[in-house]
Amino acid sequence: MNKSVRHLAVDILTQVELNHDFASPLLDKVLDDYQLTGNPDGRLLTHLVYGVLRLRGHLDWILANLYRGNFENLNEQIKNILRISLFQLKFSERIPSFAVVDEAVKIANSVNPEKSGLINAILRNFLRRGSNISFPPLKNNSAQHIASFYSHPLWLVEEWIAIMGKQNTLALCVSNNKIAPPTIRTNTLKISRNELVRELELQGFDVSPTNYSPHGIIINHGDIPIQKTNIYFKGLFRLQDEGAQCVSFLLNPSMNDSVLDACAGSGG
Repeated sequence: MNKSVRHLAVDILTQVELNHDFASPLLDKVLDDYQLTGNPDGRLLTHLVYGVLRLRGHLDWILANLYRGNFENLNEQIKNILRISLFQLKFSERIPSFAVVDEAVKIANSVNPEKSGLINAILRNFLRRGSNISFPPLKNNSAQHIASFYSHPLWLVEEWIAIMGKQNTLALCVSNNKIAPPTIRTNTLKISRNELVRELELQGFDVSPTNYSPHGIIINHGDIPIQKTNIYFKGLFRLQDEGAQCVSFLLNPSMNDSVLDACAGSGG
């Protein structure tokens, strides 16, 4: 593999930002192309991509305070090198700091050599004084604090505070940042949930039924990605969080109703 896992993560995150692509298909393609599916490097790549996307607002607040210019005007690849490195420095204790900085400089040298010194300076600056960087105070500037610390758009946080108050908004944003377990929705036109559970267990998956959705199954563990199984290609289920599954039950549409999904994505 010519590129390191962290370099691959930079490439994916840059495509997501510049081309407005979905991360999931980009990640799946890289995992397949570099034969990383199911191995430690593949898990690290997945962790870095989704971790940075989930906490980007938090990371950018810190980086903007470390960079003397306008952080938003930096080259997107450089920003993503910094985001990935800061994510590891702040949220991972397994990797030595010097190794994170060294890898970041190597990636910078390969994509934009003139910025390698800047990368090195910002990351070392974080190691020296990162603990002193503060976020807006929750008491005096609730919306800005929640938006920056918990990585949510400011306009959305302001809307939520107006509707349900500061504490409920804070609790919602904290919950949003928790990593949800992989969950699937049974295609009940083809199979029942109990039958699908048995099929998954026969293929070596440790699964359990969801608490609220009558069609959901949580994937606790599996040796291969669920999307690589024959039951996936048979269309026996779709990847879908339990909360999203519950929407149709709450809506409870009648036969021949027309339903407009105003928040539709590409799906799993």
